[in-house]
Amino acid sequence: MFSKTLSCALCSVLLLSAVAHAQSTEAKPSASPASPICRVHVFDIPRDESQGVGVVAEFLQPDVSSLRARLIQFSDAPALNPVFPHPHFFARSFENRQIGFLYDRVIRQADVQALAQLVQLAQTPDTPQRADAQSALAFVHFALASEANTQRGVALIQAAIKGVNNYPSVVFWGRSLAWGGPYSEKNLKTAMNYLGAAGSIPQSRRDQKTPMDPLNAELVHTLTLEHLIQNEPEMPFRDAYAPMLEQAQPMRKIQATYKTQFERSAAFKPVNQILGEFKALFGRADLVANWGSRSSRVWSGWEGLQAALANQEQVARQVLAAKAPSASEQTMLASMDALNERLQVALSQLERPLYFQLMSSNEDFPHSVKAVTTLATVQESLARSCALSQTWQSP
Repeated sequence: MFSKTLSCALCSVLLLSAVAHAQSTEAKPSASPASPICRVHVFDIPRDESQGVGVVAEFLQPDVSSLRARLIQFSDAPALNPVFPHPHFFARSFENRQIGFLYDRVIRQADVQALAQLVQLAQTPDTPQRADAQSALAFVHFALASEANTQRGVALIQAAIKGVNNYPSVVFWGRSLAWGGPYSEKNLKTAMNYLGAAGSIPQSRRDQKTPMDPLNAELVHTLTLEHLIQNEPEMPFRDAYAPMLEQAQPMRKIQATYKTQFERSAAFKPVNQILGEFKALFGRADLVANWGSRSSRVWSGWEGLQAALANQEQVARQVLAAKAPSASEQTMLASMDALNERLQVALSQLERPLYFQLMSSNEDFPHSVKAVTTLATVQESLARSCALSQTWQSP
């Protein structure tokens, strides 16, 4: 049973999660006037200031400003602990795409209204979306890291597991039991029971016609198993799981090599051109004076792409915290928005050849899936870029 579960999980991570994103129909995307490229990646966020009371109470903060300041603080915080290294570790690891989108808005842009919507969704009737929202709120509580927040986070995780055996909560609790503290005592045998159960959930959801958000949904599970194989001599069922590590290591090298080659290809040149324009934009004295700028050694390739997105997210955190941008700031945001939209076009044009590479490959495994991590990076970057457009274009 365990080898079969492992095989299914590994195959899903390698292929299904990378190519199924556009096919997911579990939630309705934004009805607002997003571009066709972004419509599948963004969801409406109600801007209702009255929700502030509920979200402040949930996170034990005196007011919305204090809560936003704490969200901004943990966006750049160092690693917390092995079980919950950082809130970004769990980005897009949920079952439901809408929950993944809202969680991304919270951890990347410190969007209190997105967090308020998660609070609201966590109080709806007992559904997979509710359990996912509970998981997302738990992760935010863990990031805030007070004793009271930790206790509330554990309670939310347990509620999500009890409700519908929620995937991110089951994986998280398996991690907690595997490492021990600060969320539970260490118990490797019980941890493996949870992780084994988690391995069967993705296929179960597909059988139920409710496929999970495919961006990173199964990555945390796989990384957890790999860590245990490498570091826990007493790991139960080691002989059944060890083949995964043997397969994963050469496969990751193949995928890393392909990803490096791809950023040097002619297909990536339009992205590099836009990244050069982002470098110039974020070097402008007026923008630096208004919002500051992250330093980046590189403004090309994958590293440059992450720098362009992270710089915009830094600005977004400050824009969402402000009352209203001035006329000069609006002009700068318009320039950023236009450049960001061009980036989306360039990224979307990379998806088709990468998808074609996966679907038409005549190579043997693991070479046949060499484009998986490259396509996943493009899709996740596109989702982040689209979320930024929603911020720049909000009234």
